[in-house]
Amino acid sequence: MKKQKKLVLKKVTGKPTHAILYGRVATLGEGPDQRVQDQLRECRKFAKANGYVIDKDSSYKDIYTGLVKYTERQGLLDILKHIDKFPERTFVVIVNDISRIARDEDILDSYSDALRLRGASIESTNSAIEQSAEEQFQKDMTWVMSKYEYNVRSQKAIQALRRKANGK
Repeated sequence: MKKQKKLVLKKVTGKPTHAILYGRVATLGEGPDQRVQDQLRECRKFAKANGYVIDKDSSYKDIYTGLVKYTERQGLLDILKHIDKFPERTFVVIVNDISRIARDEDILDSYSDALRLRGASIESTNSAIEQSAEEQFQKDMTWVMSKYEYNVRSQKAIQALRRKANGK
């Protein structure tokens, strides 16, 4: 029932919501393009199911860590440029999981602010972004664990480089 009201509202306002699809993988490991394409395919299905307009050339991707500021990730910057080209449109950025935008809460907040200034929002195919206290707690724990895992990987890489430099 809610879905029908949403579609009727779009017709009454005459202003459809345009979907921008975004996928990201952190490493060049095995098959990064396939993993990104899988994410974008899920985003496309979600956009169609929710009645969003999917324009040509509205899919963006990055092969970059989620712990880097959005200002250093070309895909996220290109999304902002795309939105700026069409100020009269309403946009929603669709991701497979909110961690595709960022694994650091401050980075996610700053990118969300940049979208909000442009009248755009973010939706995830995996879960609602508006959350209960328990869901917020789970999200916060995911951020902490992601940062911990990143630090462990970085530390192992540094140790390996040191061993290699010392000829061990």
